[in-house]
Amino acid sequence: VVYEYAPGGSSLGEGNLVEPAPQPKFGGTLRLSLEAETDGLNPTVNRFAVSATMMARAVFEPLATWDASLERAVPYLAESFTPVSDDLMAWDVKLRPGITFHDGTPVTSEAIVLGVERQLADPLISLATAPTLAADDPDTAAFEPVEAIDELTARFYMRRPSSDVARWLTGQLGYLASPTWVRAAMEDPTLNQAPVGTGPFRIDSRTQDQMTRFVRNDSWWRGDVYLDAVEFYIYTDSAIAADALVVGDLEGSGTSSQDAILIQRDAGDDLVRYEWDDGEESFGMMNTSHPPFDDIRARKALTYATARQAYLDFIGQGVSRAADSFFTPESPYHNPDLVQEADSPDLATPLVAELCAEKPDYCSDGRINMEFQYSGPSVIQDRVYDILTDGWSDHFNINKDMLLQDDHITQVAFGLWDFVTWRQMGSPDPDNDVTWINCDAIGGLALNWPRFCDPARDELLYAQRASTDQEERRDLWRQINAKIRDDYTYIVFNHTMWSNAFQPTVKNLCGATSPDGVPLPCTVNGWHHIYQLWLDD
Repeated sequence: VVYEYAPGGSSLGEGNLVEPAPQPKFGGTLRLSLEAETDGLNPTVNRFAVSATMMARAVFEPLATWDASLERAVPYLAESFTPVSDDLMAWDVKLRPGITFHDGTPVTSEAIVLGVERQLADPLISLATAPTLAADDPDTAAFEPVEAIDELTARFYMRRPSSDVARWLTGQLGYLASPTWVRAAMEDPTLNQAPVGTGPFRIDSRTQDQMTRFVRNDSWWRGDVYLDAVEFYIYTDSAIAADALVVGDLEGSGTSSQDAILIQRDAGDDLVRYEWDDGEESFGMMNTSHPPFDDIRARKALTYATARQAYLDFIGQGVSRAADSFFTPESPYHNPDLVQEADSPDLATPLVAELCAEKPDYCSDGRINMEFQYSGPSVIQDRVYDILTDGWSDHFNINKDMLLQDDHITQVAFGLWDFVTWRQMGSPDPDNDVTWINCDAIGGLALNWPRFCDPARDELLYAQRASTDQEERRDLWRQINAKIRDDYTYIVFNHTMWSNAFQPTVKNLCGATSPDGVPLPCTVNGWHHIYQLWLDD
């Protein structure tokens, strides 16, 4: 290591030796593992969970992104977000000038308008978009949700007052794609696998369920990209991915699997790890749109009979913290008065007896009939099924329905399920999670998975969205959480632990900044920034 003498210029004091900042190196391919594949990489039509988000962040960029504190959404592709009036019903989003897509076309407000149009046309993504934006009137030529004011400015018209539109545009809804490519993909859906964005990397090749490769965008608007390429490999068994990382077949691996996290931890200083459990929660949920869980007695009985402690012991393995709600105790939105009920099968007995006497078609042999659906094949999900059904077996007849992940998600969206285990919530600002629990997200397809509508809860949800008073928002979310608890639609197990681990040769892991120089987080809910990384042999 070469040290510089910095008289009076060192943060350590005058005359101290300081280590200079490491110099970036160009070249090399970063190999990363993902836990699952996605149906495509088009933010206007495809499903973006964690794996898709990781790949998307290589090729797309959002209008806004979270700062390192995760308390503020800051401009990224956008230059500014400005309310048009005091009622917070319209916002102007102004783009930065001089940015081009990978196909050479300029980034203009057309990309924003077309992106929203296509998202609203998608039967599933529209459930996340439509409740936020003004409704489009099919009898007019205008597109009411958003309009281009000038080449770089788009005006969003809100369905209800919104105190901060930027936080809503930090993820998939805020990714900008080339309008030329979006229109071509409408004609040829295979192009959904060959995304065209503004990001630091361009698509090079993609073989679904195996590997997707991106190469450096030498014309990136923000300047240098150090890596030659980044490759994403699909490992449906995260423990195998962890082993591959340890032996050097990968440079990085993100996982929420307790088995894989323990392997990463056992590697000690041979890996650089970032662990995070302040986001998503792992939970079970019940479909309230049909029997048996349209009756709250069945939901309460399942909750009381759940062997939650056994789940935490054998699935959590000491890695994951128990959760009582969708917020960690450190969150300002946490309600300390809430406790997740479980491990009380005696409380389930009279409820089951009463329900079966009143509604005998819900039951057989004195037990409530239900289906437990999950995605597989998966060793972990098989374990979860065995643990939970063992606790329920005295009160419920359980039919197992294991489906491939894409089929499982589709069945849940269409409401063709009774009970599922899930992992979700966890946005840095809970307003972004309104999508999953409001009444507007229920239809033939639903993102409000339990299909439970509570108008009183919706009033609270939209009150917090409109409020500019953070203390008021915190109090409203505590009330919302209490209502969720009292509805017995979710059984919350644990705060999901994500671990992103890297070889020591991967540098500048926490060096990402916004275009305005605002520091960005190292990792959020399993994904991390990659534009700033380099490899040092």
